[in-house]
Amino acid sequence: MLISKQIGPGGTERILLLVPELCLPTGLTDRMRSDFRFMKDLGGITISNPGPRISKCTNLVKRIYENNDCRTEMNTWGLKISDQAEKFTANKLNPGKILFNQGRTHDLSTKSSFDRESQNGFYQTPSLQKWCIFYSNNDSRLKDTLIKELQAGFQRANWTNINEPLVVGVQGNDPNAWKNAIYQYQQAQFVLLLLPGFRGKDERGLYATCKRILTSEVPIPSQVVLSGTIKSGKGITSIVSKVLTQMCAKIHGGEPWGLDNPEGLNEPTIVMGLDVYHGGANKKSIMALTGSLDRWVGRYFSAVENYTSQEEIGGMLKIMTEKAVEAFKKSNQGTSPTKIIVYRDGVSEGQKSAVLNTEVQEIRSALDNTCNNAKLVYIVLNKRITTRIFQYRNGSIESAPEGTVVDNHITKQG
Repeated sequence: MLISKQIGPGGTERILLLVPELCLPTGLTDRMRSDFRFMKDLGGITISNPGPRISKCTNLVKRIYENNDCRTEMNTWGLKISDQAEKFTANKLNPGKILFNQGRTHDLSTKSSFDRESQNGFYQTPSLQKWCIFYSNNDSRLKDTLIKELQAGFQRANWTNINEPLVVGVQGNDPNAWKNAIYQYQQAQFVLLLLPGFRGKDERGLYATCKRILTSEVPIPSQVVLSGTIKSGKGITSIVSKVLTQMCAKIHGGEPWGLDNPEGLNEPTIVMGLDVYHGGANKKSIMALTGSLDRWVGRYFSAVENYTSQEEIGGMLKIMTEKAVEAFKKSNQGTSPTKIIVYRDGVSEGQKSAVLNTEVQEIRSALDNTCNNAKLVYIVLNKRITTRIFQYRNGSIESAPEGTVVDNHITKQG
């Protein structure tokens, strides 16, 4: 028998006994993922271009109608399937520009590399005077490589208001040893962890332990880098660039980038994000809210609350919204927002009426208390859709460009 131990939420263990003869490997190994040619060939199969995708759908419908049994069954139910893709007219918004330091911008309508441009300087770098790098003593050489690449990354990004880190070696991969080491440096502004292992493998729960400590017990902004990622040596510059982006975003005062004169935000506006994590039976759910603090939509207020019943959401959401508005006022010399744009994630079709009846009213009530007459735009996101939208231009079929808005023909009105 094969024994598999899974670490669940809260560190709970689950033992699975597997029969070897009935097991087959699935998914992609780290070696496969690091093979560029393999991933390119795989993408050619799994990611269809618009033209071939539509041709496959058209051929499928044709085969259905050519089959007598299928036609009979469809006639019984009164079903008809169009053999042509639906055509309609859509609108396209200006994607805008991303703002970096020294007035540099990235035009989102171009095909230039955003990652490469972001490496040359963040919009606002935070001051980092006291920070630590923790690593396993077995990964001493990898630690040296990481520090060297970080220094080069700081120079590229023109991040100068930063001191040398305090480098701390930890014996092995025992979670208790890492916990004790972290507790000795509770005054750090930021913690960078070089943890042993590869992506998707946390057999001893080391990642979960360190993140729990740095989130709830010793609240310090942190970022994890796995030793296997550095050991592979591939794309190390891009990896370090993403690490620096995370550091800039997590440390107080940092803004990796902003929006350059975004359309529709020419008045004091808060852009909010709202989501709920459901903990399952007999567990608390978590509501999280973020709200922008500046006109570049690059700096945010955030709040998190636990709740056990649907009735608790209303009161919590009102309080969280009021806090977001007060934080906006504090960052803008007392100016109140005149527009609130809320993006609500994770709402199914069956929940929409409850959201509109409860959440919108609570947010509206909070705005009446803090910034009366502010306009509210509430956008519900639904990612679980199967609709595919393409652009027909100059006789060819292409993917719909960024900023495409469909508000007719296939959408529900009212």
